[in-house]
Amino acid sequence: MYDLKDVYGETVRDPDFMRATRQQMLSEFRKRSLEAGYPPIVADFFLEVEGPDRSDRALLELFSKLRARWMLEGRWLTTEEAQAAGTWDDMLQVAHNIYDFE
Repeated sequence: MYDLKDVYGETVRDPDFMRATRQQMLSEFRKRSLEAGYPPIVADFFLEVEGPDRSDRALLELFSKLRARWMLEGRWLTTEEAQAAGTWDDMLQVAHNIYDFE
């Protein structure tokens, strides 16, 4: 069984994810983020995070871009994202909490 954090930050146990191809899994993850009301940039973020560079630095850069774009668009951040004070360590921890597969 494959555990993943869904867009709400809760762990979801879905036996079908083990049988799915990686692309199907990413598509499902993107679909869930859109259904949960997140803007498309968040759904796209999930796909970008699955790119070749999964280092902390790459994850943090993507998360920083996400926050900056949301501020420009006047969007509200989720509670967890808003609690990140903006320090490197805080932002990295929040990025891991929200966007990393377990």
